[in-house]
Amino acid sequence: MSFSHSPTARKPHTSTLWRVNVFLKRRSHNFMAWSMSKFWAAYKLPPSHPESIHPAFLNAMCLYGCSYGPSSTRVYEPLFYARLQRSLADCLASADRLHDFMRASALAAVYCFHRKRYAVGQNHLAATIHLAVACGLDKIDSCDVSSASISRLLRSPRDATDLGDMIHTWWGLFCMDRIASTLLECPTTIPENDDVITTIWPCKFEDYASGQAIHAAYSGTASLRTPPGDLTIAVSVYENVYAFRAKSVGLLFHTMTLTPSHQERNVDQIRDTRITIDVASRLSEIMVAYRQEMCPTFSCTRYCENDGHDSTLIFAMTTCYTALIRLLTVSADKDQGSYQRRLKIARDCVALGAEAYSTDPHLAAPCIVFAWCASYEVFAWEVVRLNKLGEGEAATAALLEVEAAMNLIRRLVQIFETFKKKWPVQNLQRFNIHKAELAKWSKH
Repeated sequence: MSFSHSPTARKPHTSTLWRVNVFLKRRSHNFMAWSMSKFWAAYKLPPSHPESIHPAFLNAMCLYGCSYGPSSTRVYEPLFYARLQRSLADCLASADRLHDFMRASALAAVYCFHRKRYAVGQNHLAATIHLAVACGLDKIDSCDVSSASISRLLRSPRDATDLGDMIHTWWGLFCMDRIASTLLECPTTIPENDDVITTIWPCKFEDYASGQAIHAAYSGTASLRTPPGDLTIAVSVYENVYAFRAKSVGLLFHTMTLTPSHQERNVDQIRDTRITIDVASRLSEIMVAYRQEMCPTFSCTRYCENDGHDSTLIFAMTTCYTALIRLLTVSADKDQGSYQRRLKIARDCVALGAEAYSTDPHLAAPCIVFAWCASYEVFAWEVVRLNKLGEGEAATAALLEVEAAMNLIRRLVQIFETFKKKWPVQNLQRFNIHKAELAKWSKH
């Protein structure tokens, strides 16, 4: 739905609407997604209506609107942050529209992470996930409303689109949990063994409305552990940017849990690594084909103004590339094929980033930093290899690729300064290529 159809006629709430629209332009950066037609219908309702948007959810969006807006609006962040905290407490105390509470609290968590209030953000996120699990959002194994086992704490979904919003909320929380654990080097709230999750992958919102999602075969996290050749059916309804993102984040986190070398692995772990490489490779191929068909050139307005489609796809593709780079690193030192494939993936990753930035810098989500750092490492190791071989000219050319990756990192941390001191960036000091610059970042 185009933002031009948003309810601008609500004169008393014009400033609220402006802030909400500013947030919506970059909502894909925060992993939360919902049906926009349902959202605007609820927005038009009077605040006293039980199906209107809870003030906590609106306050969260207004907070981001101040943060994302011009510098003159940022002075209002403390005001909206205080309002958000009060409205979250009121929402929880009265058990009123708890799905809105989950979305608002999750957005509060991400906001705190960006503001370097890591403990507060982690508390928000953990509490929200525990509530989501208590409400059954991790066990939605069908889009059939009549069979969905949602807790009575939540308003029963009226239709598949309502249920779809809940499915999207769960996978948004899943992505936040995995990314926060990796970035902050802290335990996950959702168990590392994601087999406990039976919620189906998210679909496009129009597929919930049309009924396609209801009749689709089940597919969930087990597909990330199953060799592609063993899958009985490929379900096209799950080939969408939201499912791509959830799958890529799940794969990346899984690679983080694998031991670093074959020498330390048993037979089952070696098999797990090989299966994960096959799954990630297949997912990457599907996303590349999807991109070629749906968006051969990037845009921030694929289906409507600032819809987030291409931003979500770019994040999913680069996250999958990052997982593959880490997986191939296991054998890259001993297997030339793995080494060269890893190098090609890093080049594809950086090329994708450069294309995104040339279109619109906001197509790059904050956590894409993992991809730029992984690519930087691949190029830096290539410089080391070539120098050892005495191939100075080739090493100089490889340094240009290191610089290209570093330029992407520089552009990202200009907008999201919180990443300057985090391990994916600071870990690059060990290559002694941009050590002085990175050391300076760590002190400011």
